[in-house]
Amino acid sequence: MHLERAVHGKPSGVDPAVCAHGGVIFFQKGTVERVTGSAWLCVLHSGIARGTKSAVLGLAERRKTDPVIDRSIRSLGELARQGRSFLELGDLRGLGQTFEAAHSYLRDGLSVSCPELERAVEALRKAGALGAKLTGAGGGGAAIGLARDQAHAREIAEKTGGFAVGIGT
Repeated sequence: MHLERAVHGKPSGVDPAVCAHGGVIFFQKGTVERVTGSAWLCVLHSGIARGTKSAVLGLAERRKTDPVIDRSIRSLGELARQGRSFLELGDLRGLGQTFEAAHSYLRDGLSVSCPELERAVEALRKAGALGAKLTGAGGGGAAIGLARDQAHAREIAEKTGGFAVGIGT
């Protein structure tokens, strides 16, 4: 967390929690719960490096005057709970829909996307992802696309220049 504070300013703690626990976790206000289930993703870098600290600080500043920010954050929390349920049930279509809805909130409600991330998300969709969204703090970095299985993730990766990765148990 000391490194996270230096790099990100005011970190949530989710990154060290994932590193410490491994697998897929549900993280809320410092509480970590293991999530069962597995999935395959294609990760596609936007080509834009962006520091989490500047993105988080900018959002925190906007949050003081824009009520849409808190509503969007609450909606993203609900989508995370739904996504957890879909993953545990093995409902990849439902999980893909939560990716799409989350990306809409990240893009429109929080305004943390950028043209490069939008192109990455669209490329993942066109390549057949079940759902796609930006990942991380936004403003650059990467997008993820949900695949049906390992072969599908590799196919998406081949079409987009991304890479396939399995998550979960």
